[in-house]
Amino acid sequence: MKRSAIIIFAVAMLALAAFGCGESPTTVVDWQLTEADGATENTAEWLSVTETTEDAEPTEDAEPTDNETVSTTVYATEKPDATAKNAAQANAANSTTKAAAKTTVKPAATTARPATTKAPSTTKAPPATTVNRVYKNPISIGSKDAALSAFNSAIKKVVDGKAGFSKSHKITYSGWDFDPDMLSFETWGIPAAMETYVVGIVGNPNNFLSSQLNTALDKGVNTAKQNPGVSSNMIKNSSFTMNDLKDITYQKKGSEWLITINVKDGETRQQKKLLSSGYSGSAPLAKGPLNQAVDFGSAAIYDHMTADRVFNWVKDQLSFVRADPIDVSEKTTATKIVANLDGEGVIKDMTVSYNQTINIREIKLFFGADSFTDSTGSSKVTINYDSFVF
Repeated sequence: MKRSAIIIFAVAMLALAAFGCGESPTTVVDWQLTEADGATENTAEWLSVTETTEDAEPTEDAEPTDNETVSTTVYATEKPDATAKNAAQANAANSTTKAAAKTTVKPAATTARPATTKAPSTTKAPPATTVNRVYKNPISIGSKDAALSAFNSAIKKVVDGKAGFSKSHKITYSGWDFDPDMLSFETWGIPAAMETYVVGIVGNPNNFLSSQLNTALDKGVNTAKQNPGVSSNMIKNSSFTMNDLKDITYQKKGSEWLITINVKDGETRQQKKLLSSGYSGSAPLAKGPLNQAVDFGSAAIYDHMTADRVFNWVKDQLSFVRADPIDVSEKTTATKIVANLDGEGVIKDMTVSYNQTINIREIKLFFGADSFTDSTGSSKVTINYDSFVF
């Protein structure tokens, strides 16, 4: 009986220890988690499990042992470890998925990028002035001599072939500077009684002379058209040599040629003499293709007015005041010819320009005994040829 009482007492003490008497299993497990895992989240989860165990009501016949407590402790310890492991695996999986997604998207952007390239649209069309035609008998220019030969030959084809073309002759004046005595009617030999009458007809002497001379030159300010198959006085063969030129350049444009000729300055003079022509000097420009401004016959204004032409022109235009030229000269400077030839050496267009100074060195008006000297006029002359038809 005494032994039975001792056994019952021992069982009671063990049961009391298992259900809350003495040190709580929570404290032991919490210490084990902190020591083993060092994770606050695991500790909280274990405490939750322990509290659930405390609330359970064991049967009276149960005989708790140390093995049950250890089993509960081990189970609670493994569960947080498994959760952490699963979370780590999930995070790793998510990281791998994101990395894979980045890798997949990036090449797509690289592949799409070349589509923005605008290389085809930046390609420029060849200049409109460049002609690339295929000619049966193309010419070749490899020197300045060859360039001049090609130019002279092109002009000859126009003249001999009686080509048609369009042409213009333009003069820009810089004004006239007359001898001061030439602007007085008295020095013209007009009686004072008639001066008022003359002024009423011709006006101011300076304006009258300028107007008469410019009007004569204006006859050349025309646009003319030459029909093909008819000989023309508006162009003549060129006999230029290298000695007549300052320089000549040539440039190939596609299959065509651009020739630029700079002609030497020149000066001609015409004097009134009884026993000779009185003509002297030279003008290299006169050896080129220029001739009459328009087809007016012998009274025409020429594209280049040499001194003998100016001499006759002044006498004709100032016939009202009985002009009697005695000495006249003219000078040309800055003469330039630009010609475009096709691949076979046929001329397409040409521009000739130069500056000219005319000097009426000596002239008499009316019946005066005195002569007037050094009246000068300057101008810029430009002649264009184009629209050639053979």
